[in-house]
Amino acid sequence: MILGVIPLHSAVPPVADRCEILQQQWIQSEIVTRWILTKSVLILCTGNSCRSQMAEVLWNRIGQGRWTASSAGTRPAGYVHPLALRALEELALPTSGLSSKSTATLTESKFDLVVTVCDDAQENCPVIPGAPRLLHWPFFDPARALGNESEQFNVFRRVRDVIAWLIREFLADEIAADYDQPSALLIDSEEHEELSRLIDAAIEEDLGGGVDATSEAIVPPSVTGSAALISRNAGVVCGLAVCAEIVRRKTRDVLWQPLTKDGDWVVSGKTLGVFRGSARNILRIERTCLNFLGRLSGVATLTQKYVEALTGTSSRLCDTRKTTPGWRRLEKFAVRCGGGANHRMGLYDAILIKDNHLAALRNLGDDDQAAVRRSIREAREWTTRQQHRLPLGDETIVQIEIDRLEMLEAALSENPDMILLDNMNVNSLRQAVEMKNRLAPRVILEASGGVTLNSINQIANTGIDRISVGAITHSATNFDIGLDWQLDRTP
Repeated sequence: MILGVIPLHSAVPPVADRCEILQQQWIQSEIVTRWILTKSVLILCTGNSCRSQMAEVLWNRIGQGRWTASSAGTRPAGYVHPLALRALEELALPTSGLSSKSTATLTESKFDLVVTVCDDAQENCPVIPGAPRLLHWPFFDPARALGNESEQFNVFRRVRDVIAWLIREFLADEIAADYDQPSALLIDSEEHEELSRLIDAAIEEDLGGGVDATSEAIVPPSVTGSAALISRNAGVVCGLAVCAEIVRRKTRDVLWQPLTKDGDWVVSGKTLGVFRGSARNILRIERTCLNFLGRLSGVATLTQKYVEALTGTSSRLCDTRKTTPGWRRLEKFAVRCGGGANHRMGLYDAILIKDNHLAALRNLGDDDQAAVRRSIREAREWTTRQQHRLPLGDETIVQIEIDRLEMLEAALSENPDMILLDNMNVNSLRQAVEMKNRLAPRVILEASGGVTLNSINQIANTGIDRISVGAITHSATNFDIGLDWQLDRTP
């Protein structure tokens, strides 16, 4: 089941920023415009003063007339919590007419869906005629939040945001057959294998034989609560799928709820996801999750900055093999999340002839041009003979790297798939593009070597097809993510 549990102490972005982002995500979403028949949903909780009231208003707004939402309580409090009203009004959502209602008044009503939002409501949920579906989304009760009014209001905000996210996700799933939105930002099977190895290694180095000495000594096993991952910067998030896998493989009594997706741009103060369950077990994995998220989000964010610098050009940003040992597939996944493209994965899935390879042919007596032509021909012949050993068979890409214009014409004459122009200045790149367009227009040209954020746009304006940047993986700064806790009150 999905748990939405909210932290107490959380940085919150400016109201205007939050409103704009949430309205873009909820109100203007294409997802909610495809319903044909109006459906009805009933949201139940115990007091009908906080969670179910916010859910009613949010569902009605997000559904845009395609859904009609109502709420009620098994033991109605008789009022709507003022902080719940404030959280809704902060986003300019209507609150007039809201009141705490009893489920006893609904015996003659019919609903397409019933959603319970607290454990008590699930246990005491009455039989609702005509409701073929029942969902349980147990949220933390914001009325139980500790601290001053400002801190308590932050909890109401977080609960509101989790509810809205789940409603939006539910509506997307409901019309999946009509709303086809495949994502390239998914971890594939090989990336998953690498991830599993890295998780095992990370947990082993942190827990040794499986012991968290401090938590076991200090934190009683009965203590439960929630811990929210909060972005401390604006940037592109990456690594939420890793958190899900860590929870699945390495914890007991912990549930994980992501509140955004890998590849999403987030503002400072955004809740990325929430852990809920045993405090001891959350403490066992928190640093491992933060390490993965910080590293991968840092790569994705730096990649996005380079991609943004290419705005107005036709060039595409690519990564390199300059990655952290053992992390290559995950860091290349982070590059995709940031909007970049992956170059070859390793030495096994593409041919890239570099100067060190050409030196072997020059040592046999070839001059530079002859070495270039011969290397491309021999690479093509080799891939045909050895295609059974290659992931792409005889379609394996053949690339060659050159560092002087004098070598370009010889390379173009053999029609390789791609030519990398290493450390050439802008004038040389412009001449190379003109020569390629004239002699072999289908060959891809890629600039590489010493590319920075300050220089990439000028390089792209030469008409180059691709620009590879090693810095997006080897020089990315970790993305700052905090963990905000909310422990459950003891009975």
